[in-house]
Amino acid sequence: MGEIKVGTASWTDRTLLDSGWYPQTADTPEKRLSYYAKQFPLVEVDATYYSPPAERTARLWAERTPAGFTFMNNCYRDYAQRNGQRLQSFLAAGP
Repeated sequence: MGEIKVGTASWTDRTLLDSGWYPQTADTPEKRLSYYAKQFPLVEVDATYYSPPAERTARLWAERTPAGFTFMNNCYRDYAQRNGQRLQSFLAAGP
């Protein structure tokens, strides 16, 4: 059987920030990501829908999380819009 991982939509989501879930010492995005990654095995990176992250940014995310941590990226909107029909056809074709 496969593995099920649970996480949230972002380590910087306003609702999560306002909830008081983070300790007071996690007072920067960098510290929040590090803390978050100790609690959950994955996170959705919603920002990737709007633009792919810079290589340096992605590298820093990886450095601030443990080995095996998963970043679930949204499909970049320009790619999704340009290739949506092709992707839809591919998915409809099935295995």
